[in-house]
Amino acid sequence: MEVLRWINAVWQKECTAPIICALEVQEVQEYIRCGKVLGNIRKSHVKRFDISKYGETILPNLGKERFHEIRRRHSDLMIHVPRPWPTSQQIEYLVEKASEQFIYPSVVLKYIDDSGAVPSDRLNIVLGLPTEDYDGNLDSPFAALDALYLQILSSSKNQTILNRTLAAIILFRETTQTLLADGSRSMECVLIIQPRLVNLLQTTTDLGRIHATLSELHSLFQEPSPVESDFQFSHASFTDFLLGPCRSLHFSIDKASGHDYLAQCCLDAILSKDKGKVSIPVVRYAQRYWAYHSSNASGSDKLLSKLSQLDMYSNAIHTGLLPGYYPLRMFSKDLMSIMQIWTRFYES
Repeated sequence: MEVLRWINAVWQKECTAPIICALEVQEVQEYIRCGKVLGNIRKSHVKRFDISKYGETILPNLGKERFHEIRRRHSDLMIHVPRPWPTSQQIEYLVEKASEQFIYPSVVLKYIDDSGAVPSDRLNIVLGLPTEDYDGNLDSPFAALDALYLQILSSSKNQTILNRTLAAIILFRETTQTLLADGSRSMECVLIIQPRLVNLLQTTTDLGRIHATLSELHSLFQEPSPVESDFQFSHASFTDFLLGPCRSLHFSIDKASGHDYLAQCCLDAILSKDKGKVSIPVVRYAQRYWAYHSSNASGSDKLLSKLSQLDMYSNAIHTGLLPGYYPLRMFSKDLMSIMQIWTRFYES
């Protein structure tokens, strides 16, 4: 996004319409459509960049520049490492493993450049990762990327919290898409309604525990850190990876468990006796989506215990009467969700 803002600034000075070459055309166009990039740039200015034609030239040069920065920034940790580092053979091997995907070297460089790690050790780990998928298929275009994602995820010290947090991230973003899909709200309105996910999660989970769980996963999230970015993934391919059981294996997302976790967060926000500690956007989200998440949840003992403390129908009626952010036509859907909750969890 910062690059697009810079392009727009140059355009205004030079009066020359740009052609923006991008790997993820839809992603860039969405930034422009949603008004995230101000100025004269339009979706028609974005063209797809064919990496198959230029990848072998650009990737090595990009890698050399970034490795030079890493070596300079971690000079105190690299005294014992022979020069040149990395060798030209190592860079060539990384380019080969990238399979003409820019995202692979991008994640590799962030992983190697992580604070607190020795870059040369991290590079050796990456070079030693398998180049075939879990079934031994050498032709898989995502084999190297998947192996890298698995390596990074395996460094987390609490897989239970990690898996449910990743599931919550994906499902929380889906609710934004739901609001946009029904056509009743603009992107600006949705951004006002939606709370920061970190504020929602900490109604149930201690923030320090979340920090500790994600502390080794900076390379998978946008800067400056997983929590400070509000859990924004570095690239959409990571979501695809997590939703593919054959690719993410034991880190695969269980949507029912994710809904269960988000439902618990919503109920904790609604049932909180200290309302001053729960922000208004979190309360609004909780009142709007507790029934939706509960009706799609796995039905853990913790969730059922919290549901038993909630007067479901009076809460739904109260929420349905709130003005502005919650249209009355959605009221019947929440009542249906409540009926589904009772059918699933209480009538059996």
